[in-house]
This record gives sequence, C-alpha cells and structure tokens, in this order.
Amino acid sequence: MTCQEVRFIPVRFKDAYGPVGAWFLLFKSRATNALGENYMETRKEELENWAPYGKVKPVPANLRNYLGMLDVIEGKGPIHMRTEEAIKKIADAESDPKAAKKKLKELEAEAWEDFLDMTISQAILWAATNIAPEERSSEIAAAEPYFIGSHSGASGAWVSGPEDLAPKDYFWGYENMTTVKGLFAAGDASGASSHKFSSGSHTEGRIAAKSAIRFVVNEKPSKGNYDAAHIQALKERVYRPFKTYEENVGKTTQPDVNPNYILPKMFMMRLQKLMDEYAGGVTAQFTTSEKNLERALELLAFLKEDSDKLAARDLHELMRAWRTSTVCIRRRPTSVPSCSAKRHVGPATTSGPTSPRWTTRTGRSSSTARWIRPPRSGRWRRSPSSSLQASRRARAPRWLMFVDLGSRALRAPGSPSSK
Repeated sequence: MTCQEVRFIPVRFKDAYGPVGAWFLLFKSRATNALGENYMETRKEELENWAPYGKVKPVPANLRNYLGMLDVIEGKGPIHMRTEEAIKKIADAESDPKAAKKKLKELEAEAWEDFLDMTISQAILWAATNIAPEERSSEIAAAEPYFIGSHSGASGAWVSGPEDLAPKDYFWGYENMTTVKGLFAAGDASGASSHKFSSGSHTEGRIAAKSAIRFVVNEKPSKGNYDAAHIQALKERVYRPFKTYEENVGKTTQPDVNPNYILPKMFMMRLQKLMDEYAGGVTAQFTTSEKNLERALELLAFLKEDSDKLAARDLHELMRAWRTSTVCIRRRPTSVPSCSAKRHVGPATTSGPTSPRWTTRTGRSSSTARWIRPPRSGRWRRSPSSSLQASRRARAPRWLMFVDLGSRALRAPGSPSSK
C-alpha cells in the first residue's frame, strides 16, 4: 500500500456534500466568510509560511481550505459560496439585455443540473431550504477526512504500470496487478495515481480487467484444493449475524436496543463518533493529540470486542455488519506517535504538496509509545505501564452507551467501570 499518510479533506456544500469545483472553476465564484471578507485576501500573509507552495497560482486547494478554516476557528464563519455573485457577473458580461437574460436562464439551469448529475441531495437541499443559487449564497464547509485514490489523493495499492511506459522496476508482468500475484486493482483501490476521477477510473478498470483475463489465459492458475469443512465454517461465520439477531430479538421490546447484540448502524455511529472526536475529525477541527489518540485506541479495542455481537435483520444489514467491522479489526495499530501535547497546526487537507506541521511544548521530538496486545484479551495496553492496562471485567454492553461512550451513568446498576 502507498500514500496512506494522506488524508483527503475536501470542501463541499454543507450538509449535502455537493462538490464545489464547478463553481470555483467554471462559474469563477469566490468564497467569503460571514462578514463578507475574502479570506484569500485577508489571510494572504499566511501563505508565506507555506512557500514555495503558497506562492504558486492557483493556490493549492489544501491551502485555500486551511485559510477558510482559520476564519471559522476565529468565529468568522460560516463560509459561503457566492453563487449569486458569480451568476450575475457572467450574465452582466452580455451587452444585449435579451442575451443577458437568456444567459442568466442558462446559468441557472447549469447550476441545478450540476448537482442533479452528481449530487442530487444538494439540489434537494436547495429546494427544501428555499435557496435559489442566482439569488443567495450557500454554505460550504470542510468535510470528513478520508482516504481516496482517484481524486485529489493517491491512497491505494502499488500496481504494475504498463510495460511500454513504466520504468523497468515498475512493471511486473501485467498492468494494474498489485504486488500480490493475481490480484488486480483499479480506481480508488490503485494508489500513486491521483486525479483519475470517474472517467480515468473507468478506463483503468477496463485495463485491469483485460490484464486479469490475460493473466488467467497465460498463467493458467489452478483452481485450488480447499477443505469443504473449512468453507462451511466460513459460511457459518459470515451468516452468524443473522443467527445472533434471531436468537435474541425477542428479549427486548425494541429491536434496535438489545443487550445481546448491536446492529450495524449503531456500530457505525460509534465508529464515526470515535474517529471524529479523537482522531482529527470535523468536531475537533481536524486536530488531534497524543491523549486523544490513546483514548481512540482504548475505544477501538471496545469496538473490536463488540464486533463479535453484530446482528443483521436482512442482507443489506449483513453487508453493513461486515463492512463496518472489518474497518476496525482488519489492521490494528502497533504504535502511536507520542506527541508530547502536539497539535496539528498545518492545512486541514494534506492531499497536496505540503506536509503537516507539528508543534510541541518542549520543541523536541519524543519517543514512540509502543502498544501491545495481551494474550487471550481483546484489550490493548501500553508497555510497560498505562492506564489502558485493564483486565476483562464484567460490564454492561457498550452499545447501550451510545449517548456518551465513556459515561458511567449509562452503565447497568452495580456494573464496574471499564477502568
């Protein structure tokens, strides 16, 4: 895998995730804070701290986003996309009044069509909140961080390049084959090749598919010899959430609250809440610290343990159960950087040429805190000693604590604290 250190934090139209690229690039719109200030002008001096990238034109998206976030942190939000201003400016460029009126209608149609083509929810939000883009501006905001391999990020698997273009060391037999023989990747799954977008991902998918067929024809891989009992055991494990639900659903009057299982949606909400609040999400303005990461690891250990009790009512929930559980149990972190009260003070989006800056109270880098897993325990502890070190004691099911993951008040009477 490559580029896993890059978090993509895009700016989107708030609450419906509508993309902003068409407005910035096609409509030439600008974004301002709640006071009407253009933060690209009022915070121009900040770009000097990020030379040479802050001096190039156009300014990289991550730095533009960072300047807007500084305004929000200072209480100058929300940030608005000046859609009405951009549409009027383009229409006014027409000298003939009739042509200007016609142009205005065309721009209005394009504004709605842009979202009806890509993000229908944004058009619905505009209609629901009485927003006509030609009359008033819309809020924009930095969105949740994620990894992406086909947009402005490059996270994904190393894949073989084409023989006629790639250097010798970057071609190992078949285009788009990963370092695992016979495993091919495309789109978001292939790394180090950003800005593919939809059309590029579609093309890469065709290349990978044809390459995979050529691999099968040339290599003639064997069908394999698998133990039937092992396959049956895997099937039972996959369908276990169905069994968990059926055996316990009658034990409570409300099917989505049950001490014997947790439904995928609640599991997902816990994971999202955990990562958002402790691992540099929107709530924390994309900042984190050593203590926050320690708490995140502790809660992830709880979540991993509770994944054994995932339940599903239908095939969709079964898919969700495995999708959400594999996020937190496939790869567990073996170490966490000891930040010594560090906070990330760099641009919110690190999908670009700049790297995040870190500051410490001491000004020195500190050692790495090692994390180990005790035998026969689903809990993680710090070596040699830590407050995270704890035995598996009886406690109330944690999925009943969805109001506050750490609240003792929500525990069953008489149950001990997880500490």
